[in-house]
Amino acid sequence: MPPPDVESHMEGPFGEWPGYYPVGVKAAAEEQPVIRVKAVYYRNDPILLNMAPQWPGAPHHSVRFEGGILWEQLEAAGVPAIAGVYVHNSFFVVVSIKQQYAGHARQAGMAVLGCAAGARNGRFVVIVDEDIDPSNMDEVIWAMTTRVDPASDIQVVEDCWATPLDPRMPPEQAAGGPHTNSRGIFYAVRPWNWRDKFPPVNRIDKDQRAAIVKKYGAMFPFRQG
Repeated sequence: MPPPDVESHMEGPFGEWPGYYPVGVKAAAEEQPVIRVKAVYYRNDPILLNMAPQWPGAPHHSVRFEGGILWEQLEAAGVPAIAGVYVHNSFFVVVSIKQQYAGHARQAGMAVLGCAAGARNGRFVVIVDEDIDPSNMDEVIWAMTTRVDPASDIQVVEDCWATPLDPRMPPEQAAGGPHTNSRGIFYAVRPWNWRDKFPPVNRIDKDQRAAIVKKYGAMFPFRQG
């Protein structure tokens, strides 16, 4: 790798993890060192700890450990009764809780922004009840569309730690900072004050479904989710 004053070139353009080519980002608009590759080594059946810089909806090629890290940090921050955590991508985090007291959902939502694993880059945090699988987007969207009242259950938090790779950040802000954005927290949980009066769901529980799929899965095309 020659010194930059000997040889350097403009980088890319390379796609980044939000699914776009960066525009107006300082590092992408400057000449970068040149690396000459002499050999490439590989491992059979590797365990990959990252993913290619493709759009967030593409299949993941890595171990999804981010949710476990955030779960551990939320418990260390004092949030009780967490049923599940899933980081769909750096902009969308879902936390499932078994509500214990008034304000529990809001505590969990704000704690996500305060934990290192959820403090940067994010845009949306969704808090759901324990009957919702946070990794299943069908269930998450169902909870958001049936348990969120937009006027009272969506909280906007300004000036959060972000990244210049955020495609929604104005070009002048991405180039010169401050690199902050707002976050939307969706409290897709049964309202605490009248949770016992909330309409019961018209679906069987997960154990019952698993038993039916096991018994009749070869006969009917059950969805896996």
